[in-house]
Amino acid sequence: MRASHLNKALGELMEYHYTNNDRLMQLNDLKGRLTLLIAHLQLNHNDAKIISIYKRALFDVDELICNGFNQNQLSNVSDSIPDLFNRHKDWVPPLEVGSDGKLSEPQWFLALENYLQPVLKSARKLKDLGAR
Repeated sequence: MRASHLNKALGELMEYHYTNNDRLMQLNDLKGRLTLLIAHLQLNHNDAKIISIYKRALFDVDELICNGFNQNQLSNVSDSIPDLFNRHKDWVPPLEVGSDGKLSEPQWFLALENYLQPVLKSARKLKDLGAR
């Protein structure tokens, strides 16, 4: 009886390591999210330099999906995907005065965040070895 409780407790503490299938699903998720971000940027923030960075990351993700990958390559792709804002502990998002006179985040920023944050989250996941 004691051994089964110990095994159960150890099992809960052990980390699940991502399989190749898990990683392929994560890469495909990132590919879809990058595609949406790039389309949003092309329509709303036509900055060729920024767009080219995300297109390069998309190309790299495709390469890993097609040719295989190791953890170092996954981490490199993750690191190659930048945030568009220099977020730090004192960072404040852009604000503008609304028609009601109150400060709020502008619509362009909120729309961009809807595409950017899922990309950053998906990219960070590639650096994790597993989940609990």
